[in-house]
Amino acid sequence: MLVRQRRSFSGVGASATLPIFAPTVAGPQHEQKRHIRMLGLSVMLIDRSYFIAWVVLIAVSITIVSLVWRPFLALLAIKAQSVLHYNHQEGEQYTSVGQSSLPLSKFSELSYALENSDLVALYFAASWCPMSSPISLALDRAFGKADMLLTNKGGRKNLAIVYVSSDMTLDEFDAYIHNRNWLSVPFESKQRNDLKRHFATCAKRELEELNIDRKHEIPTIIVIDSNTHGIITSNGASDVDQMGEDSLQHWKDIQDWIRTTRAEMTL
Repeated sequence: MLVRQRRSFSGVGASATLPIFAPTVAGPQHEQKRHIRMLGLSVMLIDRSYFIAWVVLIAVSITIVSLVWRPFLALLAIKAQSVLHYNHQEGEQYTSVGQSSLPLSKFSELSYALENSDLVALYFAASWCPMSSPISLALDRAFGKADMLLTNKGGRKNLAIVYVSSDMTLDEFDAYIHNRNWLSVPFESKQRNDLKRHFATCAKRELEELNIDRKHEIPTIIVIDSNTHGIITSNGASDVDQMGEDSLQHWKDIQDWIRTTRAEMTL
């Protein structure tokens, strides 16, 4: 507010009017506008805080859900893959003359394992392969001392491990399976390479000799349902490495799930 004030100067008798400024007194309307502006600013800050809080909450929730469900989703993926393998194997159960024949019946070297165990783990590996050593040790820790493996002594067991070797010599082969409760396809047997072709699994150095389109390198453990000859999983090496002896129950769970799923699909 501008206020004019007259002042007199003594001695000359002159006077002048000088402007001075007085503080503006805020009225009710001004205070109301100021209050509205402050309220709007507060609302904006609150909205922004809620937005940030929701973003953080959603991010944390997604992370938690991912951690909780990732193993379950991975198991579903493994089971789905197993069902596909299982169906493929079942499709091979019929000969050209229409007679039922299990797909691995042609491999006589597997007959003993298939007839005397619930599950057969075909272990494709080699003594010279550095990646095979940790898996072999994991097999020893998981099943080396437990009385759950089928051996040449007979008696039905839950699991048989059959070594399908990519060793270079008979001496390497013999040394690698010495003191291990594994069954094996004999080094001299033609079926050793036939199994590699059947499952498209071998060492890189064998590709030219076998003339196959390789699906799995070594080490690989392919777990077979002894009753149907269907593939339970081709991720057995990873299972043993991560779960140890619990991998057997894991395979049996998949086996039960596949059988239940197949039964429901045929209804």
